[in-house]
This record gives sequence, C-alpha cells and structure tokens, in this order.
Amino acid sequence: MPNGDCRLYCKAQGFAGGSCANGSATNPAQCCQCAGISPIGWLDGISEAGVATGWACDPSDLTQSIDVHLFVGGPAGTPGAKVYAVKANARHEQIIGQLCGNWAGHRFGFTLPEFQPGQTVYAYGINILDGTGNPLL
Repeated sequence: MPNGDCRLYCKAQGFAGGSCANGSATNPAQCCQCAGISPIGWLDGISEAGVATGWACDPSDLTQSIDVHLFVGGPAGTPGAKVYAVKANARHEQIIGQLCGNWAGHRFGFTLPEFQPGQTVYAYGINILDGTGNPLL
C-alpha cells in the first residue's frame, strides 16, 4: 500500500499525518502510523491487594506496546506522589484488539508497593510519537 493511502486514511480519521509501516497491509488502520494522536486506554481498577490492571495503546503506532505510568498520592506533578512505570504488553481480549489492533499486547497489571486501600491511583498512557501529551486513562 503506498504511503498516500495511509495519509488519506489518517486524514479521514482526523490525524495530522501518517506513513505506512507495512506496505503489504491491506487495511490502512493496521499499517498506519498516524501523527498527532495520543494514547487511549482504561484503568480497570485496583484490587484490595494493590494490583492495578487496565489496558492502553497509542493509535500512532498500534504495532507497539506502550508504557503506562501509575501515580499514587496525586496526579502527575503532585509533590510527593510516587510513580511506577509498567509496560502494557500482556495479552488482551477481543474488544481491546478491535480498539488497539491485534499486533501487540496492550494489557497491564502491576502490584503497587505499599498500597493502602482507598488511595487514588492515576494512570497515564505514555505517548510514543508526537501526540498531544500523556493522557490520564
């Protein structure tokens, strides 16, 4: 598939640019690296044992698993908040594959050290290209 097709797909989706990562792909959504979009995902929750689970991907390049930063004690930028980095690279169910492509794992799970029930946890998807920041999931 020529890059022009990918750029048209990206433009139709409201993304700034695009290049084809796999010229033999027949589905533009699976080959595009669309510039100007940020990660998507969800923090499913925190168990009583302090295990944070969720999913995240960056539509800029669905072939890659992305990092997720977990903050305990306040959102990003809060003095004293503890931050933990985890890779969203575990196997995912079909619905996440539909949102994130089936190229890589997009689930994460991480046991938060010293977690106390009732603490608020903030999860941020870390951008891999030039999107608009690292959004709260």
